[in-house]
Amino acid sequence: MFCSKCGTQINDDACFCYKCGTAVVQNANKQSYAYEQPNTYQQSNVYQQPAASQPTALYNNVQEKFGVNIVYPDGHNEIGDICITATEIIFYKKSKAVRVAFGFLGSALENGEEKLRINVSDIISGGKTRIGINPYVYQITLRNGGTYKLCVNNPSKLPYLEQRFG
Repeated sequence: MFCSKCGTQINDDACFCYKCGTAVVQNANKQSYAYEQPNTYQQSNVYQQPAASQPTALYNNVQEKFGVNIVYPDGHNEIGDICITATEIIFYKKSKAVRVAFGFLGSALENGEEKLRINVSDIISGGKTRIGINPYVYQITLRNGGTYKLCVNNPSKLPYLEQRFG
């Protein structure tokens, strides 16, 4: 058995602790050795993944961001990134190299410029389509009749677009 004050191991028949002098419980053979549960803490789910039904929120409420080549309703296209939030699709144009007077390459002022905002509530339909031989295209149709084609750089983003915009 052990001393209740200093923790020193002592003989079962001892009346006092030989180290600190504390009186030892009599009838040590009948003593119950029930141990208390160590103090435990309630584990929080801080790092648990959110439920599948909730989109994962990223910085500034952005749920997805990826590179696309967007084709506008008038047929012209631009390369950039789209950020999809709960309420909007925002297209940011990437910089393009332009030839400058002395033959060196410069960057256009459009680097990261916000070019387009589409309110998610204005989207009436969406679906996979093709442009030429490129099968990684998602077309969004708006209430006003405008259609935008998103040629995704990463084909794994197509299922996200299909799930989100139907």
